Amino acid sequence: MTFLKKILTIDKRLSVDLLFLWSSQFLCAIIAFVTQLILVRLISVSDYGVLSFSLTAISVISTIAGFGIGAFLLRVFGMEGWDAFRWIKPLNRIWMISVLVSIGIVFFFIYIEQNRKIDNLLLLFISIIILQGISNISFAVNQLEERFITFSIYKLLNQGYKFIIVLILYFIGADLYKVGIGYSLGAFIVILLSIPAILKLFNKKIVLKGHVLSTDISELSKRKSKTMKETYNELWPYAFAGISYLIYNQSDVVILGFFDSDYIVGIYSVAYTALTVIYLFPSTLYQSYLQPKIHRWIEKDPEKLFSLFLSGNKIMLVVSLSIMCIVFSFSKILIPIVFGSKYLFSAEVLMVLSFAIPFRFLAISFGSLLVTRNTMKRKFFYQLPGTAINIIINLTCIPFIGIWGAVISTIVTELVLFVLFLIGVNKYVLNGEGKFTKLVKPLLLPIVGTYSILLSILYFVI
Repeated sequence: MTFLKKILTIDKRLSVDLLFLWSSQFLCAIIAFVTQLILVRLISVSDYGVLSFSLTAISVISTIAGFGIGAFLLRVFGMEGWDAFRWIKPLNRIWMISVLVSIGIVFFFIYIEQNRKIDNLLLLFISIIILQGISNISFAVNQLEERFITFSIYKLLNQGYKFIIVLILYFIGADLYKVGIGYSLGAFIVILLSIPAILKLFNKKIVLKGHVLSTDISELSKRKSKTMKETYNELWPYAFAGISYLIYNQSDVVILGFFDSDYIVGIYSVAYTALTVIYLFPSTLYQSYLQPKIHRWIEKDPEKLFSLFLSGNKIMLVVSLSIMCIVFSFSKILIPIVFGSKYLFSAEVLMVLSFAIPFRFLAISFGSLLVTRNTMKRKFFYQLPGTAINIIINLTCIPFIGIWGAVISTIVTELVLFVLFLIGVNKYVLNGEGKFTKLVKPLLLPIVGTYSILLSILYFVI
Protein backbone atom coordinates (compact mmCIF):
# COMPACT_ATOMS: atom_id res chain seq x y z
CA MET A 1 0.00 0.00 0.00
CA THR A 2 1.47 3.35 -1.00
CA PHE A 3 2.02 6.32 1.30
CA LEU A 4 -0.93 8.27 -0.10
CA LYS A 5 -3.27 5.26 0.09
CA LYS A 6 -2.38 4.76 3.73
CA ILE A 7 -3.12 8.39 4.50
CA LEU A 8 -6.38 8.19 2.56
CA THR A 9 -7.57 5.38 4.81
CA ILE A 10 -7.09 7.72 7.75
CA ASP A 11 -8.70 10.79 6.21
CA LYS A 12 -10.91 10.57 3.13
CA ARG A 13 -10.82 14.34 2.73
CA LEU A 14 -7.05 14.33 2.15
CA SER A 15 -7.23 15.19 -1.55
CA VAL A 16 -9.66 18.10 -1.02
CA ASP A 17 -7.74 19.50 1.95
CA LEU A 18 -4.37 19.24 0.23
CA LEU A 19 -5.80 20.78 -2.93
CA PHE A 20 -6.90 23.84 -0.96
CA LEU A 21 -3.62 23.98 0.99
CA TRP A 22 -1.38 23.76 -2.07
CA SER A 23 -3.62 26.08 -4.10
CA SER A 24 -3.69 28.75 -1.40
CA GLN A 25 0.07 28.55 -0.84
CA PHE A 26 0.78 28.78 -4.56
CA LEU A 27 -1.70 31.63 -4.91
CA CYS A 28 -0.01 33.43 -1.99
CA ALA A 29 3.32 33.20 -3.81
CA ILE A 30 1.79 34.50 -7.05
CA ILE A 31 -0.02 37.32 -5.24
CA ALA A 32 3.17 38.36 -3.42
CA PHE A 33 5.03 38.46 -6.73
CA VAL A 34 2.31 40.45 -8.54
CA THR A 35 2.07 42.83 -5.57
CA GLN A 36 5.76 43.64 -5.94
CA LEU A 37 5.40 44.11 -9.70
CA ILE A 38 2.62 46.66 -9.17
CA LEU A 39 4.43 48.42 -6.32
CA VAL A 40 7.59 49.10 -8.32
CA ARG A 41 5.41 50.96 -10.83
CA LEU A 42 3.52 52.97 -8.21
CA ILE A 43 6.34 54.45 -6.14
CA SER A 44 9.88 55.63 -6.75
CA VAL A 45 12.90 53.35 -6.49
CA SER A 46 14.07 55.05 -3.28
CA ASP A 47 10.60 54.81 -1.71
CA TYR A 48 10.41 51.15 -2.72
CA GLY A 49 13.74 50.60 -0.98
CA VAL A 50 12.40 52.27 2.17
CA LEU A 51 9.25 50.12 2.05
CA SER A 52 11.23 46.89 1.46
CA PHE A 53 13.62 47.67 4.31
CA SER A 54 10.75 48.48 6.69
CA LEU A 55 8.83 45.30 5.82
CA THR A 56 11.99 43.18 6.21
CA ALA A 57 12.64 44.71 9.63
CA ILE A 58 9.03 44.06 10.64
CA SER A 59 9.18 40.44 9.44
CA VAL A 60 12.24 39.82 11.64
CA ILE A 61 10.65 41.50 14.65
CA SER A 62 7.40 39.58 14.04
CA THR A 63 9.17 36.27 14.74
CA ILE A 64 9.61 37.53 18.31
CA ALA A 65 5.92 38.43 18.52
CA GLY A 66 4.89 34.95 17.38
CA PHE A 67 7.55 33.30 19.56
CA GLY A 68 6.85 29.86 18.07
CA ILE A 69 3.55 29.55 19.94
CA GLY A 70 1.63 28.16 16.94
CA ALA A 71 4.03 25.25 16.41
CA PHE A 72 4.17 24.62 20.16
CA LEU A 73 0.36 24.35 20.34
CA LEU A 74 0.43 21.66 17.65
CA ARG A 75 2.93 19.67 19.68
CA VAL A 76 1.31 19.83 23.12
CA PHE A 77 -2.24 19.22 21.87
CA GLY A 78 -0.98 16.40 19.65
CA MET A 79 0.74 14.76 22.62
CA GLU A 80 -1.65 15.54 25.46
CA GLY A 81 -5.00 16.08 23.80
CA TRP A 82 -7.46 17.99 25.97
CA ASP A 83 -5.00 18.03 28.89
CA ALA A 84 -2.91 20.55 26.91
CA PHE A 85 -5.23 23.35 28.04
CA ARG A 86 -3.02 23.56 31.13
CA TRP A 87 -0.50 25.38 28.92
CA ILE A 88 -2.93 28.05 27.68
CA LYS A 89 -2.75 30.58 30.55
CA PRO A 90 1.04 30.89 30.62
CA LEU A 91 1.14 30.86 26.81
CA ASN A 92 -1.30 33.77 26.75
CA ARG A 93 0.93 35.77 29.10
CA ILE A 94 4.07 34.93 27.15
CA TRP A 95 2.35 35.95 23.92
CA MET A 96 1.35 39.35 25.35
CA ILE A 97 4.87 39.90 26.68
CA SER A 98 6.45 38.94 23.35
CA VAL A 99 4.16 41.35 21.45
CA LEU A 100 5.00 44.17 23.87
CA VAL A 101 8.72 43.39 23.56
CA SER A 102 8.38 43.46 19.77
CA ILE A 103 6.69 46.84 19.87
CA GLY A 104 9.43 48.05 22.23
CA ILE A 105 12.04 46.92 19.70
CA VAL A 106 10.24 48.97 17.03
CA PHE A 107 10.47 52.12 19.16
CA PHE A 108 14.13 51.42 19.95
CA PHE A 109 14.84 50.97 16.25
CA ILE A 110 13.08 54.26 15.52
CA TYR A 111 15.22 55.94 18.16
CA ILE A 112 18.51 54.79 16.62
CA GLU A 113 17.50 54.87 12.93
CA GLN A 114 16.67 58.58 12.62
CA ASN A 115 15.14 58.16 9.16
CA ARG A 116 11.78 59.88 9.09
CA LYS A 117 10.23 57.77 6.34
CA ILE A 118 11.35 54.48 7.87
CA ASP A 119 10.30 55.64 11.35
CA ASN A 120 6.78 56.50 10.16
CA LEU A 121 6.38 53.21 8.33
CA LEU A 122 7.58 51.18 11.32
CA LEU A 123 4.96 52.90 13.49
CA LEU A 124 2.26 52.11 10.93
CA PHE A 125 3.40 48.49 10.68
CA ILE A 126 2.94 47.75 14.39
CA SER A 127 -0.44 46.29 13.40
CA ILE A 128 1.43 43.82 11.13
CA ILE A 129 3.49 42.66 14.14
CA ILE A 130 0.31 42.06 16.15
CA LEU A 131 -1.24 40.27 13.17
CA GLN A 132 1.69 37.86 12.87
CA GLY A 133 1.48 37.06 16.58
CA ILE A 134 -2.26 36.38 16.38
CA SER A 135 -2.30 34.63 13.00
CA ASN A 136 0.15 31.91 14.08
CA ILE A 137 -2.23 30.96 16.89
CA SER A 138 -5.32 31.07 14.65
CA PHE A 139 -3.50 28.89 12.09
CA ALA A 140 -2.73 26.34 14.82
CA VAL A 141 -6.37 26.28 15.99
CA ASN A 142 -7.61 25.50 12.47
CA GLN A 143 -4.93 22.81 12.07
CA LEU A 144 -5.91 21.19 15.38
CA GLU A 145 -9.54 21.18 14.26
CA GLU A 146 -8.39 19.92 10.84
CA ARG A 147 -10.32 22.74 9.18
CA PHE A 148 -7.80 23.00 6.38
CA ILE A 149 -10.04 24.93 4.01
CA THR A 150 -10.51 27.66 6.63
CA PHE A 151 -6.78 27.48 7.35
CA SER A 152 -6.08 28.02 3.64
CA ILE A 153 -8.40 31.02 3.51
CA TYR A 154 -6.70 32.62 6.53
CA LYS A 155 -3.30 32.03 4.92
CA LEU A 156 -4.52 33.70 1.76
CA LEU A 157 -5.92 36.67 3.68
CA ASN A 158 -2.57 37.23 5.40
CA GLN A 159 -0.93 37.86 2.04
CA GLY A 160 -3.98 38.92 0.04
CA TYR A 161 -4.76 42.10 1.98
CA LYS A 162 -1.54 43.70 0.70
CA PHE A 163 -2.46 42.82 -2.86
CA ILE A 164 -5.94 44.32 -2.46
CA ILE A 165 -4.50 47.55 -1.01
CA VAL A 166 -1.94 47.88 -3.82
CA LEU A 167 -4.60 47.13 -6.46
CA ILE A 168 -6.86 49.88 -5.06
CA LEU A 169 -3.96 52.34 -4.99
CA TYR A 170 -3.14 51.45 -8.59
CA PHE A 171 -6.45 53.03 -9.64
CA ILE A 172 -6.68 55.95 -7.18
CA GLY A 173 -3.01 56.92 -7.05
CA ALA A 174 -0.32 55.98 -4.56
CA ASP A 175 2.66 57.21 -2.62
CA LEU A 176 4.78 55.66 0.13
CA TYR A 177 2.56 56.72 3.01
CA LYS A 178 -0.65 55.64 1.31
CA VAL A 179 0.84 52.18 0.92
CA GLY A 180 1.93 52.19 4.58
CA ILE A 181 -1.49 53.31 5.84
CA GLY A 182 -3.23 50.78 3.58
CA TYR A 183 -1.07 47.92 4.84
CA SER A 184 -1.71 48.98 8.43
CA LEU A 185 -5.50 49.11 8.00
CA GLY A 186 -5.51 45.83 6.05
CA ALA A 187 -3.58 44.09 8.84
CA PHE A 188 -6.03 45.45 11.41
CA ILE A 189 -8.99 44.01 9.46
CA VAL A 190 -7.34 40.58 9.26
CA ILE A 191 -6.66 40.78 13.02
CA LEU A 192 -10.39 41.21 13.63
CA LEU A 193 -11.15 38.22 11.39
CA SER A 194 -8.62 36.08 13.31
CA ILE A 195 -9.97 36.85 16.80
CA PRO A 196 -12.84 34.27 16.77
CA ALA A 197 -10.33 31.39 16.41
CA ILE A 198 -8.27 32.78 19.32
CA LEU A 199 -11.36 33.06 21.53
CA LYS A 200 -12.32 29.46 20.75
CA LEU A 201 -8.95 28.32 22.08
CA PHE A 202 -9.00 30.42 25.24
CA ASN A 203 -12.64 29.50 25.98
CA LYS A 204 -11.93 25.76 25.42
CA LYS A 205 -14.45 25.55 22.59
CA ILE A 206 -12.22 24.09 19.91
CA VAL A 207 -13.23 20.83 18.24
CA LEU A 208 -10.02 18.88 18.83
CA LYS A 209 -9.56 16.15 16.21
CA GLY A 210 -8.09 12.75 17.09
CA HIS A 211 -8.61 12.99 20.86
CA VAL A 212 -11.53 11.82 22.98
CA LEU A 213 -12.66 14.10 25.82
CA SER A 214 -12.76 11.75 28.81
CA THR A 215 -14.20 14.27 31.27
CA ASP A 216 -16.49 17.28 31.34
CA ILE A 217 -14.99 20.35 29.67
CA SER A 218 -15.51 22.35 32.89
CA GLU A 219 -13.16 19.98 34.73
CA LEU A 220 -10.26 21.11 32.55
CA SER A 221 -10.34 24.56 34.16
CA LYS A 222 -9.78 23.01 37.60
CA ARG A 223 -6.53 21.34 36.62
CA LYS A 224 -3.29 23.01 37.62
CA SER A 225 -1.80 25.20 34.91
CA LYS A 226 1.82 25.06 33.90
CA THR A 227 4.06 27.79 35.29
CA MET A 228 5.58 30.53 33.14
CA LYS A 229 9.04 29.04 33.70
CA GLU A 230 7.98 25.54 32.62
CA THR A 231 6.24 26.92 29.56
CA TYR A 232 9.14 29.12 28.50
CA ASN A 233 11.60 26.23 28.88
CA GLU A 234 9.54 24.19 26.42
CA LEU A 235 8.68 27.10 24.11
CA TRP A 236 11.98 28.88 23.44
CA PRO A 237 13.36 26.32 20.92
CA TYR A 238 10.35 26.95 18.67
CA ALA A 239 10.91 30.70 18.82
CA PHE A 240 14.64 30.66 18.15
CA ALA A 241 14.36 27.96 15.46
CA GLY A 242 12.08 30.35 13.56
CA ILE A 243 14.57 33.19 13.94
CA SER A 244 17.43 30.92 12.83
CA TYR A 245 15.47 29.84 9.76
CA LEU A 246 14.71 33.47 8.88
CA ILE A 247 18.39 34.44 9.13
CA TYR A 248 19.40 31.52 6.90
CA ASN A 249 16.80 32.37 4.25
CA GLN A 250 17.71 36.05 4.06
CA SER A 251 21.47 36.03 4.61
CA ASP A 252 22.26 35.17 0.97
CA VAL A 253 20.50 38.25 -0.39
CA VAL A 254 21.69 40.57 2.39
CA ILE A 255 25.38 39.59 2.07
CA LEU A 256 25.20 39.49 -1.74
CA GLY A 257 23.73 43.01 -1.69
CA PHE A 258 26.57 44.21 0.52
CA PHE A 259 29.34 42.87 -1.73
CA ASP A 260 27.75 42.99 -5.20
CA SER A 261 25.47 45.14 -7.35
CA ASP A 262 21.69 45.55 -7.19
CA TYR A 263 21.54 43.85 -10.59
CA ILE A 264 23.16 40.67 -9.26
CA VAL A 265 20.86 40.71 -6.22
CA GLY A 266 17.88 40.88 -8.60
CA ILE A 267 19.24 37.99 -10.67
CA TYR A 268 19.70 35.80 -7.60
CA SER A 269 16.33 36.82 -6.10
CA VAL A 270 14.45 35.69 -9.21
CA ALA A 271 16.17 32.28 -9.14
CA TYR A 272 15.58 31.83 -5.41
CA THR A 273 11.94 32.93 -5.77
CA ALA A 274 11.43 30.03 -8.19
CA LEU A 275 12.90 27.65 -5.59
CA THR A 276 10.60 29.07 -2.92
CA VAL A 277 7.54 28.24 -5.01
CA ILE A 278 8.82 24.67 -5.51
CA TYR A 279 9.39 24.25 -1.76
CA LEU A 280 5.69 24.95 -1.13
CA PHE A 281 4.92 21.33 -2.06
CA PRO A 282 6.74 19.56 0.81
CA SER A 283 6.31 22.34 3.37
CA THR A 284 2.53 22.45 2.87
CA LEU A 285 2.22 18.66 3.02
CA TYR A 286 4.30 18.16 6.16
CA GLN A 287 4.10 21.43 8.12
CA SER A 288 0.51 22.45 7.39
CA TYR A 289 -1.33 19.16 6.90
CA LEU A 290 0.59 16.26 8.45
CA GLN A 291 2.23 17.95 11.45
CA PRO A 292 -0.82 17.78 13.80
CA LYS A 293 -1.29 14.13 12.84
CA ILE A 294 2.39 13.28 13.34
CA HIS A 295 2.22 14.54 16.93
CA ARG A 296 -0.71 12.17 17.54
CA TRP A 297 0.71 9.17 15.71
CA ILE A 298 4.07 9.25 17.46
CA GLU A 299 2.25 8.86 20.80
CA LYS A 300 -0.47 6.42 19.77
CA ASP A 301 1.04 4.32 16.97
CA PRO A 302 4.77 4.95 16.38
CA GLU A 303 5.17 1.87 14.17
CA LYS A 304 2.53 3.11 11.76
CA LEU A 305 4.20 6.53 11.77
CA PHE A 306 7.59 5.00 10.94
CA SER A 307 6.07 3.01 8.08
CA LEU A 308 4.39 6.15 6.69
CA PHE A 309 7.60 8.09 7.24
CA LEU A 310 9.65 5.64 5.14
CA SER A 311 7.06 5.72 2.36
CA GLY A 312 6.97 9.51 2.53
CA ASN A 313 10.74 9.73 2.19
CA LYS A 314 10.64 7.62 -0.97
CA ILE A 315 7.93 9.83 -2.45
CA MET A 316 9.84 13.00 -1.51
CA LEU A 317 12.96 11.55 -3.13
CA VAL A 318 11.25 10.60 -6.40
CA VAL A 319 9.32 13.89 -6.63
CA SER A 320 12.30 16.08 -5.72
CA LEU A 321 14.70 14.34 -8.14
CA SER A 322 12.09 14.65 -10.88
CA ILE A 323 11.55 18.35 -10.17
CA MET A 324 15.32 18.89 -10.05
CA CYS A 325 15.73 17.34 -13.49
CA ILE A 326 12.84 19.40 -14.90
CA VAL A 327 14.19 22.67 -13.45
CA PHE A 328 17.70 21.82 -14.62
CA SER A 329 16.50 21.03 -18.14
CA PHE A 330 13.95 23.79 -18.73
CA SER A 331 15.13 26.81 -16.70
CA LYS A 332 16.57 28.53 -19.78
CA ILE A 333 13.19 28.24 -21.47
CA LEU A 334 10.84 29.03 -18.58
CA ILE A 335 12.66 31.88 -16.79
CA PRO A 336 12.73 34.25 -19.83
CA ILE A 337 9.05 33.48 -20.51
CA VAL A 338 7.96 34.24 -16.94
CA PHE A 339 10.35 37.05 -15.99
CA GLY A 340 11.62 38.35 -19.32
CA SER A 341 14.78 37.92 -21.36
CA LYS A 342 16.78 40.26 -19.10
CA TYR A 343 16.70 37.51 -16.45
CA LEU A 344 18.31 34.84 -18.64
CA PHE A 345 21.30 34.75 -16.27
CA SER A 346 18.85 33.79 -13.50
CA ALA A 347 18.13 30.61 -15.46
CA GLU A 348 21.78 29.55 -15.23
CA VAL A 349 21.77 30.31 -11.51
CA LEU A 350 18.56 28.32 -11.05
CA MET A 351 20.04 25.34 -12.90
CA VAL A 352 22.76 25.07 -10.26
CA LEU A 353 20.44 25.95 -7.37
CA SER A 354 18.21 23.04 -8.41
CA PHE A 355 20.79 20.70 -6.81
CA ALA A 356 19.46 21.89 -3.42
CA ILE A 357 15.89 20.71 -4.11
CA PRO A 358 16.17 17.03 -3.02
CA PHE A 359 18.05 18.00 0.15
CA ARG A 360 15.33 20.51 1.13
CA PHE A 361 12.50 18.06 0.39
CA LEU A 362 14.11 15.34 2.51
CA ALA A 363 15.12 17.79 5.26
CA ILE A 364 11.47 18.86 5.60
CA SER A 365 10.41 15.21 5.83
CA PHE A 366 13.01 14.32 8.48
CA GLY A 367 12.56 17.63 10.27
CA SER A 368 8.85 16.92 10.76
CA LEU A 369 9.80 14.20 13.27
CA LEU A 370 12.24 16.45 15.12
CA VAL A 371 9.46 18.71 16.41
CA THR A 372 7.74 15.82 18.22
CA ARG A 373 7.98 14.96 21.91
CA ASN A 374 11.02 16.70 23.42
CA THR A 375 13.24 16.80 20.33
CA MET A 376 12.61 20.41 19.27
CA LYS A 377 15.65 21.59 21.21
CA ARG A 378 17.71 19.05 19.29
CA LYS A 379 16.38 20.37 16.00
CA PHE A 380 17.25 23.94 16.98
CA PHE A 381 20.81 22.96 17.85
CA TYR A 382 21.06 21.14 14.50
CA GLN A 383 19.85 24.28 12.75
CA LEU A 384 22.52 26.47 14.36
CA PRO A 385 25.52 24.93 12.54
CA GLY A 386 23.52 25.02 9.31
CA THR A 387 22.88 28.75 9.74
CA ALA A 388 26.50 29.37 10.77
CA ILE A 389 27.83 27.48 7.74
CA ASN A 390 25.50 29.45 5.47
CA ILE A 391 26.77 32.80 6.78
CA ILE A 392 30.45 31.74 6.78
CA ILE A 393 30.35 30.47 3.18
CA ASN A 394 28.52 33.61 2.05
CA LEU A 395 31.07 35.89 3.74
CA THR A 396 34.08 33.97 2.43
CA CYS A 397 32.90 33.13 -1.10
CA ILE A 398 30.72 36.03 -2.26
CA PRO A 399 33.55 38.64 -2.16
CA PHE A 400 35.58 36.44 -4.57
CA ILE A 401 33.10 34.60 -6.81
CA GLY A 402 30.01 36.77 -6.38
CA ILE A 403 26.63 35.19 -7.03
CA TRP A 404 28.08 31.67 -7.25
CA GLY A 405 29.20 32.01 -3.63
CA ALA A 406 25.56 32.46 -2.62
CA VAL A 407 24.58 29.46 -4.76
CA ILE A 408 27.25 27.24 -3.18
CA SER A 409 26.21 28.42 0.28
CA THR A 410 22.58 27.48 -0.36
CA ILE A 411 23.36 23.98 -1.67
CA VAL A 412 25.89 23.14 1.05
CA THR A 413 23.56 24.41 3.80
CA GLU A 414 20.64 22.30 2.54
CA LEU A 415 22.90 19.24 2.41
CA VAL A 416 24.25 19.84 5.92
CA LEU A 417 20.76 20.34 7.38
CA PHE A 418 19.48 17.17 5.69
CA VAL A 419 22.38 15.09 7.08
CA LEU A 420 22.03 16.57 10.58
CA PHE A 421 18.25 16.00 10.62
CA LEU A 422 18.77 12.42 9.42
CA ILE A 423 21.24 11.78 12.27
CA GLY A 424 18.90 13.45 14.74
CA VAL A 425 15.88 11.36 13.75
CA ASN A 426 17.89 8.15 14.01
CA LYS A 427 19.39 9.04 17.38
CA TYR A 428 16.58 10.82 19.23
CA VAL A 429 13.32 9.72 17.57
CA LEU A 430 14.16 6.13 16.59
CA ASN A 431 16.63 5.82 19.51
CA GLY A 432 19.22 4.15 17.27
CA GLU A 433 17.10 1.00 16.97
CA GLY A 434 18.90 -0.31 13.87
CA LYS A 435 16.58 1.49 11.46
CA PHE A 436 19.30 3.79 10.12
CA THR A 437 19.98 1.47 7.17
CA LYS A 438 16.29 1.51 6.27
CA LEU A 439 16.42 5.31 6.25
CA VAL A 440 19.57 5.75 4.17
CA LYS A 441 19.71 2.81 1.77
CA PRO A 442 16.67 3.76 -0.40
CA LEU A 443 17.95 7.34 -0.69
CA LEU A 444 21.64 6.92 -1.43
CA LEU A 445 21.77 5.29 -4.88
CA PRO A 446 19.13 7.48 -6.61
CA ILE A 447 20.73 10.68 -5.25
CA VAL A 448 24.29 9.71 -6.24
CA GLY A 449 23.20 8.47 -9.68
CA THR A 450 21.07 11.49 -10.57
CA TYR A 451 23.60 14.03 -9.30
CA SER A 452 26.44 12.33 -11.21
CA ILE A 453 24.52 12.56 -14.48
CA LEU A 454 23.47 16.21 -14.00
CA LEU A 455 26.93 17.30 -12.88
CA SER A 456 28.39 15.75 -16.01
CA ILE A 457 25.89 17.69 -18.15
CA LEU A 458 26.51 20.87 -16.16
CA TYR A 459 30.22 20.66 -16.89
CA PHE A 460 29.49 21.17 -20.58
CA VAL A 461 26.71 23.78 -20.11
CA ILE A 462 28.33 26.34 -17.78
